Amino acid sequence: FRQSLCAGTQINSPSMVAKAWESRSDVLSSVAVLIGILGSKIGFWFMDPLAVMVVGVIIIRICFKEVKAAALNLLDRASEHGLEEFRKALATVKDIAGIKDIRAREIGQVLEFEVGLHVPDDITVSQGETIKREVEKTLQKMTDRKSTVKVRLFPVTCDA
Repeated sequence: FRQSLCAGTQINSPSMVAKAWESRSDVLSSVAVLIGILGSKIGFWFMDPLAVMVVGVIIIRICFKEVKAAALNLLDRASEHGLEEFRKALATVKDIAGIKDIRAREIGQVLEFEVGLHVPDDITVSQGETIKREVEKTLQKMTDRKSTVKVRLFPVTCDA
């Protein structure tokens, strides 16, 4: 369990983490069944039904946890990816007038960012591409996972 959980967490593999929890539930269920059978054989008749209930609770708990995690991934959960820290880092990039929006979602083992930025309306295409590359570098430095960054630029009028 520990090795699978650690490896699954390191490579950000939800299926490997789920398999680790399944292994743990198998061990706990086996122990509960063993205790139930032994208790019932030595005369404690209630131990067998109690073991069944314990196994049921273990399975339901782990299933609920895994279904919740899968549902959050399907809903493009991004709150735990520290979007505020990313916002602060992007504010330091040159020639950005403001941040329109920033979103992050998990696609398998990859973290995908979608960033909308306000930029002055008088910049050149070359400057816009430089801003995009700078934003990509900034976000990829901040995460230790493989990530992709999609940047959209929105012009705003700059008053002199």
